[in-house]
Amino acid sequence: MMRGTRSTRRRAAAAAARSPLLAAAARAVAALAAAPALAALLAVPAAAAAPGWSVPKPVERTLTNGLRVLVFPDARSGLVQVTLRLPAGVDAEPEGQSGLAQITAQLALRGTATRDAAAFARDQAALGATLHASAAREWATVSGLFLAPRWTEGLALVADAASSPVFLDSEVLRAVLQSTRAVEAAQASPAAVADERLWLEALAGHPGARPTSGAPEQLSRLNREAVRSFHRERWRPGGSVLMIAGAVEPEAAFAAAAEAFRLWSGAAAPRAAATPAARPARVVIVDRPAETVEVRLGAAVPGRAAADDAARSLAARLFEESLARRAAGWGRTGGDARAAFATLRDEGLWSVAASAPADSAATLVRRLRAAWRDALAAPPAAAEVRRAAAAAAGGFPFQFETLAGRLAVWNTADHVGATAALDGWAAAVRALTPADVHAAARRGLDLDRLTIVAVGPAARLEKALAAFGPVEVVRPAAAVAGTLEASPEEEAEGRRLVGLALAAHGGEAALRGILDSVTDSRVVLTLQGQIIEGRLRQMRKEPDKLIFLTSYQNVEQRQVLNGRRAWTQTSRGETREADSLGVETLRNGFHSDLPHLLRLAADPATRLAARGTERIGGIVARRVEAVLPSGDRRTFLFDAETHRLAAMDATEMVAGGPVPARRLYRDYRTVEGVVWPHEEERQIAGERLMLISTESVRFNTGVRDADFAPPSAAPAPGR
Repeated sequence: MMRGTRSTRRRAAAAAARSPLLAAAARAVAALAAAPALAALLAVPAAAAAPGWSVPKPVERTLTNGLRVLVFPDARSGLVQVTLRLPAGVDAEPEGQSGLAQITAQLALRGTATRDAAAFARDQAALGATLHASAAREWATVSGLFLAPRWTEGLALVADAASSPVFLDSEVLRAVLQSTRAVEAAQASPAAVADERLWLEALAGHPGARPTSGAPEQLSRLNREAVRSFHRERWRPGGSVLMIAGAVEPEAAFAAAAEAFRLWSGAAAPRAAATPAARPARVVIVDRPAETVEVRLGAAVPGRAAADDAARSLAARLFEESLARRAAGWGRTGGDARAAFATLRDEGLWSVAASAPADSAATLVRRLRAAWRDALAAPPAAAEVRRAAAAAAGGFPFQFETLAGRLAVWNTADHVGATAALDGWAAAVRALTPADVHAAARRGLDLDRLTIVAVGPAARLEKALAAFGPVEVVRPAAAVAGTLEASPEEEAEGRRLVGLALAAHGGEAALRGILDSVTDSRVVLTLQGQIIEGRLRQMRKEPDKLIFLTSYQNVEQRQVLNGRRAWTQTSRGETREADSLGVETLRNGFHSDLPHLLRLAADPATRLAARGTERIGGIVARRVEAVLPSGDRRTFLFDAETHRLAAMDATEMVAGGPVPARRLYRDYRTVEGVVWPHEEERQIAGERLMLISTESVRFNTGVRDADFAPPSAAPAPGR
């Protein structure tokens, strides 16, 4: 049950590293930490737990309709967190209807039998709350955070969304189109394609391994009847769990739940057991024209219900660290190598990922296999096991500090029937021996039968990779990374609009003249239904030097990028070197401010196409689709009157699946000749994640190189 290694968005899953027990819960917010400021929040270092601390336990009752209700009373809080778990995840989707679970969850909040979409939104706003609904690989959830005096009104909204959504044809069509666009945009990323394909191939036959956001060819076939049927069969009280935490009395909570869900009835069909297909060693090449190939090696391992899951997770954490150290000298052929470990109830996926020039793909595969084999050849050193176990056990209590965290921990343990083990979990982890860790790592893992996925030019890869197993070449019908269908007129108009934007923001010369910048901002995060306020300072210096200094809830953290190296320093004086993926996260952050975004759009190697207009708030914006030199896609939206950047759309990965992300720019002011946004709102799947209010902006103040000086000694990456 212990989790402690990366998902694809490893920086975003830092919460899982802090609490190895529940990476599954942390993956629900994984993509949100694409903003380095959020990664800082999630990576708060653990301190010692209070003496006498014990796992908070709920009072439980099953209602007459079969709904289990768990209540975690906490008189200290003025809030109430409500989470409803439903047996309606990706693993419950009918064959051929990939994406149905996520579409159904999204539509639950878009109108019910008693409230149309506008009324539902108004009722949320009246409570000062935002409901969230989503589908993960093994369940769906509807959740919200409410002020204690009005929490029963919030519970009524949760019940309404779960029991009586109406699924209007127009809303179903809109949700399908939005999801299809997000999935197609994500497929422009070779790394995202490789990750998704590895799940499908390495866990072949497991329904939970399907893409969480769906496949375009199957999304296009979804309709209202498919959504209604799935909701009717899977969104039932029997098999669902309602969790309530905060300023509530158990008996009052049970009564409120009985009243809110009184008209909800029925039971979901029993969960079908996974029937894994035969999984011999094989190579799958996703044919994409590119000079760089994304490579993944993976194997199915026992799931989080296994008795030795904690030991296996610890082994995965140690391998992650050893791989990062070994890959540091690999250069372009695997220098970005990282390991990942993720589990479902029955099975898990242990994998490694890296990139290399296409002609070096076979060399990269050999390097990755050798590194994995060498790491598991003998038991790890006792000191390493003690260190990793102490970090995992020490951070465990802090997952229970927030109401949402408490429910997330309990939810994942409850899903595998392991809540009784929570009290002794930390002690059990500390008691693990090198022999325990080694045995768990080897059980069920055959390094001679790995699944290998490569995304790159099949003509150059097929012969080279045939030595590792039978080769299958996949040529997807989806758009190829780096391509953009556009008429000459659309491309020319896109260039013109970008040129107008450059002029509207002060001119290209002024933007290129910014050699260093310092911004200070207030930040408001909405995370798992909770509002968290903090501070953010960003310092940039050309080329590729960046500092993110964040402060949340009296915890400060400093993330530093200096070229191809990065590290994190905490207010407790701890320093940790970033791995290659952490470096890339900060490099992306360096290029995310206004000057760099506009310069990327104006890059001659960026493909552009004007795509009409869209209304954003009270303005009309001109849409310009872009494929960047990296192959990533963006959509820039420029105010049709002022030509300023109003918004930017991209795609982020959440829990292994793509979701649409948008940044909105407002409150423009002129700073030293540059028109700069002083308010930025970041959204994920249409919901606000972060609001950044900038208080000061300074350019070319002579930021010192010494501020970016590397620490003299930092531990190897190992979160």
